[in-house]
Amino acid sequence: MDVIVGGEVDAYCTACKAMRLHNVIAMVATRPARVACRSCQGQHAYRARLPGEKAPRKSSSKPGAASTAAQVPTETFYARIAAGERDAVGYSPNDRYVVDAVIRHPTFGPGIVIALPKPQKVEVQFESGTKLLLHDRAATPMLNLQRPVPRPVVLPPIQDIPTEE
Repeated sequence: MDVIVGGEVDAYCTACKAMRLHNVIAMVATRPARVACRSCQGQHAYRARLPGEKAPRKSSSKPGAASTAAQVPTETFYARIAAGERDAVGYSPNDRYVVDAVIRHPTFGPGIVIALPKPQKVEVQFESGTKLLLHDRAATPMLNLQRPVPRPVVLPPIQDIPTEE
């Protein structure tokens, strides 16, 4: 949906109680946020559907399980865990990991690094599923913030106000 501010979009009008053509007044990212009805000139929040109508479902095998890398098949996962169990290192967000490394997480147990999707992020497949974890945090210097030195307050001298007598 290529919509711009000032463009037209179909939306549910809360005043007309029907789907009508609207002009886009404001947008958040790529989605209209506020629209004006071309029939009644009423302004309201953008509503793409009639009330009570459900949004179309996104095709996903498991809700919330979007993965950037292919998961390791179960047989291969257990074989790789068994082979690398003695070489597995304990997980720490300060350590740096590479793809195919076997790690031991205190909560999730042993896992295999399957991807490095972003800087300082590592995607690890555990028996319970894929998790996105932090890594290589020691490379980021910690800011050593200190309070500023207070400056002395200097008040102007008080002057006598001459009185006319």
